[in-house]
Amino acid sequence: MFVKIASVIGALVVLGLLGMTVPTTVQLTKLDIGLRSSLSSTSRLVNIESTIIQKNKSLQTLIQTAASMNRSLQITDATTAQLQKNIASINQLNADTLHINQSIGTDAKSGAANLGKIASSLQQLGSSMTSLQQSLSALDSVVHQDVSNMAQMKQATHNMNSKVPGV
Repeated sequence: MFVKIASVIGALVVLGLLGMTVPTTVQLTKLDIGLRSSLSSTSRLVNIESTIIQKNKSLQTLIQTAASMNRSLQITDATTAQLQKNIASINQLNADTLHINQSIGTDAKSGAANLGKIASSLQQLGSSMTSLQQSLSALDSVVHQDVSNMAQMKQATHNMNSKVPGV
């Protein structure tokens, strides 16, 4: 009787934890989509900047800014790839937790062993979340650099436009 009660309580706890991790995964997926969109927009901006530089050779500042943006894009791409790996890891851990939950519901006798697996999965989830936090911090730094680069590009474009009559 006690084992059944403990199994039911354990199942409820695990279901609660799973319920908390699913919204996080959804938000991380939205974040990944947003980052990919931002990366695409920034890539198009770099292409436009390259065209401007080819047409007007007197813009050394824009050339340097484009190189800096290219480096930032590479960092952003690497950070996005790390985020994608972390999201995949979290999804796998969520799937493992769901499997364990289903196992607990059908086999009350193996409750203690399943709780050990859950604890292990949650520890792995904690380390994945820590890694995700580090990746997000790195991405934040890159975004701040991109903002600075965009301001430089804006100033350099303004300077270029002031040199061209009628613009």
